[in-house]
Amino acid sequence: MQSIVENPQPWDDVTLSMSSGLLQHLNGFLFCFLIALISKLLQQSSILYMVLQNRKTDLSYGVRKIVSFLDFLGELRSDKSYNEVFASVVQVAGDPAKCNVGYEAQL
Repeated sequence: MQSIVENPQPWDDVTLSMSSGLLQHLNGFLFCFLIALISKLLQQSSILYMVLQNRKTDLSYGVRKIVSFLDFLGELRSDKSYNEVFASVVQVAGDPAKCNVGYEAQL
């Protein structure tokens, strides 16, 4: 997308407009914030999935891993974790108050 926006000569107006708009959304705060949260969630859930799918996993170990995952989800919902994710996304995407594409614009 960035290449299309930076080198517009071979592209038509519709392609340029759509590429620019999509790039703006992909670099937006909301998208980056949701990707950061989903990334953390998928990392842990994929580990749990692998443990539970392993035929050598016994019941007590599987239950401990499930409880550990539930603890992780509780921690992910905490103010501390939220603030960490928020701060990391601000470094990448910028201040959400200054973003010109917000959730309201997408509705």
